[in-house]
Amino acid sequence: MGDLRVGVIGTGFWARYQIAAWQQLDGVRVTAVTNRTRAKADALAADMGIPTVCATAEELVARDDVDVVDIITSETTHASHTILAASAGKHVICQKPMAESWPDCVAMVDATRRAGVRCFIHDNWRWQSPIRGFLEWYRDRPVGSIRRARLSYLSSFPVFDMQPALRDAKRFMLMDMGTHIIDTARSFVGDLRWVAASTATVTPGIAGEDVATVLAGTDNDAHATIELSYASPVEHEHELETRIVLECDDGVMELGPHFRASVTTRRGESTARYLRPVTHDWLIPRYTLSMGSCLPANRSFRDAIASGGRSENDAEDYLNTMEAVFAAYESARTTSIVRLETGGAQ
Repeated sequence: MGDLRVGVIGTGFWARYQIAAWQQLDGVRVTAVTNRTRAKADALAADMGIPTVCATAEELVARDDVDVVDIITSETTHASHTILAASAGKHVICQKPMAESWPDCVAMVDATRRAGVRCFIHDNWRWQSPIRGFLEWYRDRPVGSIRRARLSYLSSFPVFDMQPALRDAKRFMLMDMGTHIIDTARSFVGDLRWVAASTATVTPGIAGEDVATVLAGTDNDAHATIELSYASPVEHEHELETRIVLECDDGVMELGPHFRASVTTRRGESTARYLRPVTHDWLIPRYTLSMGSCLPANRSFRDAIASGGRSENDAEDYLNTMEAVFAAYESARTTSIVRLETGGAQ
């Protein structure tokens, strides 16, 4: 099998770093790029050595030297671009959040299934090296299985300075960071079956919520509490850091400040290790965690396409994450528990 040839739709903030991650992988070439503003695509292609700039998405998906289409645009175009790529027989990798509505998410899965192509959602949070190391440690079951998980993303990171368009997002915290943290919670506790949530807007001058709390349950009686905020300056804050506490059958596991992970048994015995981020020279330092995780996420997509096996970010599996996000908005609106219907292959 030859190199996997990737065509990219979208050259906004994240495209440079996802392309850099592709270019670091063996057996992958980024062969074409397109953007609605042609000058941005021309500039990025010249800077990153991409040989072809296409005038339209239709032109890109029709190319013989594109095997997979990586969609790095806003969620407003995810469904249409996915369906377009699938109709051309191309595999799809789509930026999170999957789509702006639940019917669009389902349509994306249906279209790629009918076309016989793969579809993955680029949600890289669970691939951060500290979280990945912590997840692998948990999978060894040093203190048994989870009864309750708490995942906290509490930050005053200047996200609106870095990505000004987010100020105008009417659904912000749950759709932006909530997709990441809910999906990461699923990697620990499994598929979610019900959700209860509340939201608030704290930062002046933004359209959507920047604080949210989610309680979610599973079929196996485990549940997760998820705390989300871009309005919370906390001591020992590290940009984009997620703190995790797992209350298990025989003790507690913690991923705390400065990437210190620990296990404490019911007998009071503790073991600790540091799970530090992996860095690369193409990252923005304050985005080391999230940008660096593009590389293992992309590697998982490459390997799944080559082998025909599954990826943890298969779109069909990711429906459970997106249904939980939409359910959280409904729960916050109605102050009720919302039950979910999906369940992927966790």
